[in-house]
Amino acid sequence: MKSIKKGRDRRNGDDYIKGSIKRNTAKKDKNRKSGVIKGIITSLCLIVTVIVIVKFNIGDIDHSMHAIKDASLDYIYVPEDNKLQKKEVLVCIDAGHGGKDPGAMTKDRIEKEETLILAKQVKKYLEMNNIKVMMTREDDTFLTPKQRAKMANKANADMLISIHRNSLPSSKKTNGIDIYINFQQTEEDCALGNDLKYYLERAGRMNVNSISPGSATDSKENYTVVGKTKMPAALVEMGYMTNKKDNIYFDESINSYALAISKGIMKYLEEH
Repeated sequence: MKSIKKGRDRRNGDDYIKGSIKRNTAKKDKNRKSGVIKGIITSLCLIVTVIVIVKFNIGDIDHSMHAIKDASLDYIYVPEDNKLQKKEVLVCIDAGHGGKDPGAMTKDRIEKEETLILAKQVKKYLEMNNIKVMMTREDDTFLTPKQRAKMANKANADMLISIHRNSLPSSKKTNGIDIYINFQQTEEDCALGNDLKYYLERAGRMNVNSISPGSATDSKENYTVVGKTKMPAALVEMGYMTNKKDNIYFDESINSYALAISKGIMKYLEEH
């Protein structure tokens, strides 16, 4: 009888151990499945978050002028070593339009405001690199193109950069940055245009079109502010206000574009 009881106890013990193992295994499987599910959910959440950020530009949803002004003040830039610190050079930065001349306008954008914001930021970066800068205007002042050119000539500036934004209501698909130089296309003007184009292409997502001599309507007729200056000059149209993507790219990369213009200016001055 004792041997039979021992055998029964042994079998009961084995059954208990097997049951315990099965419960532990089931628990581990459940935990493993739970961990996998949590991992999948976490990954999906991350993917959705990235998509939402890219799709709706979270962090820069408001593309108003207020948002651009704030962005221009928060950008951190460390000046570079350059060969110009020992040279006395003067750069004239012209913010297009102003005062009674608003320039191009859309429902929520005015060219004269955007050109001034960008021009001031270019001035800031140049001065951080010890380059003297004069502005044709630093507030909402009206000046004719001839007056702007005269200011640069009187100050004996080494170059003039006129900053604008474009507009073409008849074709909202037209986009990109345009650079205009004197139609005579001197070596200096071409070099300045190429240096600006090189850095602007690397600054943001806006397309940079080919450098154009003259004006948008006539390749043999200069913009006054370019044609009347005695120094190398370029007029830069920073994207189309009538193109939705150009406006977004302008707002998102305004600091990068300002830095690109300043780098193009510095590159030209170092080599010429």
